[in-house]
Amino acid sequence: MIDWNQTDPYWLTQVKEFLAAEPPPRSLTPGVEQQTAEAIQALRSGRAAAAEAAARTAINASGEHPAAVAFSLSLLACSLLGQGDISGAAQAVTRASHYAPHHPALTYSAGLIELRRGRIDAAAALFERAVDLSPAIGHAWAGLAIIRSLQQDHHGTELAARRALELNVPLGGRLVELALLQATYHLGKPIEGACDFSSLRQAPDSLIAQFLPRLPPVPEGAFDHPADGRPILFIYADHTYVIKHAMPLMLSLKAVATTCRIHLHVANPGYQLQPLLARLSQILAGIPLVVSTETVQPSHFAAAPPIYHSCVRFVRCHSLLQRARQPVLMLDADLLARGDPHGIFKNAPTADVILPESKHDPLWGRIFAGGVGLRPTPGGLAYAARVAALILDNLIKQTGRWFLDQIALQICRDFVPPGTTFALPTKQSIASRTFAAEAFFSSVVNEQKEADNAHTRLKRHLVDEAKLSALVAPREYRTGLISTPQGPLLVDEVDTAIGRSLRETGSWCPQEIHLLSQLIGPGQTVVDGGANIGTHTVAFAKVVGSHGRVFAFEPQRLVFQQLAGNLALNRLTNVFAFQKGLGSEGGTSHVDAPKFENNIGAVRLCGPEARTLEQVDIMLLDDLDLDACHLIKLDVEEMEHAALTGAAKTIARHRPVLSVENHNADPNSPLARLIHQYGYRMFWLGVATKNSNLLCLPNESPVWMKSLEPLIPS
Repeated sequence: MIDWNQTDPYWLTQVKEFLAAEPPPRSLTPGVEQQTAEAIQALRSGRAAAAEAAARTAINASGEHPAAVAFSLSLLACSLLGQGDISGAAQAVTRASHYAPHHPALTYSAGLIELRRGRIDAAAALFERAVDLSPAIGHAWAGLAIIRSLQQDHHGTELAARRALELNVPLGGRLVELALLQATYHLGKPIEGACDFSSLRQAPDSLIAQFLPRLPPVPEGAFDHPADGRPILFIYADHTYVIKHAMPLMLSLKAVATTCRIHLHVANPGYQLQPLLARLSQILAGIPLVVSTETVQPSHFAAAPPIYHSCVRFVRCHSLLQRARQPVLMLDADLLARGDPHGIFKNAPTADVILPESKHDPLWGRIFAGGVGLRPTPGGLAYAARVAALILDNLIKQTGRWFLDQIALQICRDFVPPGTTFALPTKQSIASRTFAAEAFFSSVVNEQKEADNAHTRLKRHLVDEAKLSALVAPREYRTGLISTPQGPLLVDEVDTAIGRSLRETGSWCPQEIHLLSQLIGPGQTVVDGGANIGTHTVAFAKVVGSHGRVFAFEPQRLVFQQLAGNLALNRLTNVFAFQKGLGSEGGTSHVDAPKFENNIGAVRLCGPEARTLEQVDIMLLDDLDLDACHLIKLDVEEMEHAALTGAAKTIARHRPVLSVENHNADPNSPLARLIHQYGYRMFWLGVATKNSNLLCLPNESPVWMKSLEPLIPS
């Protein structure tokens, strides 16, 4: 009897599609037959609650017909099991056994329940009894194949897997295929499985030379590192995984003060990558970080993008090992460091290859692929080349499948030059799911990566501590179309300022827009600095007409895109929109993260120390060299003084009306003094109420705003 406590229970939790799907007994009455058929269909489509309802109806309609009651109870058990009610499922099976003690589907269902209760040997016995009663019950054969594979019963595994595959069982066929692969490999037969292992009989270097150019190109020198003897931690991730996982991993390496280098290889880098990694490099001060990239097209995928990514990383790792000639530790991006991984090499000072192993796990999970160590010795290079060649061959032939990487790591041990040395530390000593003190890393399985557990809490803590949370917090970007007096506008659905006002009232600052519109006319020129989504821009553009012009500036990329959409929706061709900021000198500035759940426009331009990923160009309004300007409206989040400084020539030449957001009610603020120096009269911009924003008219203007209170500097 095997000690199941030494086996990773994860593999048994993957046995998920065992639900019996035999047709109802022919002796059922039409009503019962219909309900059981509905229950089966619901089970097959994953609707366990609907299956339960149909099964209970069938039970009530079965009367005392033993076969009907038993079959209906079996379906009830499966539906309860699908909802996680193991106790209820066990009770249903116990009741059913009184009616049909020799029914194969019922026997199989009982085995499934025993499996979910952790009684593996009892489950195997029930599956064996089920196939004795009905050799055509494929789900039971599949369950036996996987259990016997875990038991290392290779003859039994081969028999059960072949029968399950012959019966075309839908049970995650990949596990049955893997069980057969393991059996044929250990029995010394030609390896059977969806993957192609013929390359094991070919020279790996020639295969790599032939196939590597067919993968996405990597820039020349991408894998260069100085020869300082420091191990390189190699992390492969697509852009999403960098944000969600690799970044916390690198922060954890900083926390444990690793003495290693880091090499991050990113597939399909997004716009956020460069500024994010620039910030990380500052945080990781003292830990060298090298980044390489590749752009992956669908034609490069073996079956699905995750399969490509999980496999090709070993091809890139081989290139790094060959080029850098330093020890390399290939890491899963979703690990978190608990100690300096340099110790993994120190614990195996003479090994060419370090393969964390769990002898009690199946072939496809025996090697922990997320922590493989390689030295640039002849043996280490030969092993890495063999693994890379096998993976490349399958990627190019599009025969790559799940777990190809772990299988390649295991099988390629038998195809390396004599004398190649392997260190086989336990998987648990490298990565622990329980935060074991002796492990170098914390690890979770796929289902736990987003759950609330110690691993994900540590990840959040690391990101928060580094003050990077605002950069990586996911947010679904949603807009809706609103009808306004100015015309249709795209509006962010959760913005609490402009968006909320437009959703609830259909307008934003209607009195201000009306007042400013009275001060301009057809054919005139307007500047809208801080245009946001364009409420003022659209209104101004319709006032000045086709012979007038509006120059709109909005530095936030996502807000600018809404602005551009609103100009198109309103068919405005007289607006010149710029995704730029206005300032007193040219250059670039950082744009803070949009406050989606607050005021989306209340975002400032800031210095490189800010927690932001995006940059924007800054220009002087004077650089437009306008031949006319009648109104300048500025709402640029405390950049008003700088924007007006950069507009000094335009203001002096054209003497436009100024509408300026003012964040300081002091009549002697620097902004008020600057406007006064320009020769302007200032009014508190409010209709019947006073607020801190300013409407400013040239001293020579005959217009006097009787309804507004003047601001008079002392």
